[in-house]
Amino acid sequence: MKNRTDLVLLCVFWAGALIYGILLVTFIQYGGTATASPVAYALSRVHLWFAASGHAVPFFALQLLLCRMTVGKKFPALLLTLLVVGLLAVCGVAFLSATGWDKLGWGIFLIASIAPVVGCVLAWVVYGFAYLYQRAKHDSPPHNP
Repeated sequence: MKNRTDLVLLCVFWAGALIYGILLVTFIQYGGTATASPVAYALSRVHLWFAASGHAVPFFALQLLLCRMTVGKKFPALLLTLLVVGLLAVCGVAFLSATGWDKLGWGIFLIASIAPVVGCVLAWVVYGFAYLYQRAKHDSPPHNP
């Protein structure tokens, strides 16, 4: 079961990264065009939110896969989280210290770096709940009616 779950997580990572890449490229290319239809406008707003936060899914799958693969040693799994939190911190400090048009660029990077952190943190939460559930199931005495 573990191998199949790991394969599913790996496929979710690659599929999520591919879909996010396609969404991001199409949003950059066609996102600023004026639309006459209210339906097209609504879809472009949804497209904006997917382009801004869709990369949380690949980071969630990758972080959960790393947590599952490194059961005994947590540093490789923790490394991805530390890297994305460090990126968020660097973008935050640069945003606060920048002036002029540089502030806009760092603000965009700051907003874009929030989703990977959320994906990694949610993966740790899911892994923690699964670990506690397995431990409680293993430690509970068998029920004899």
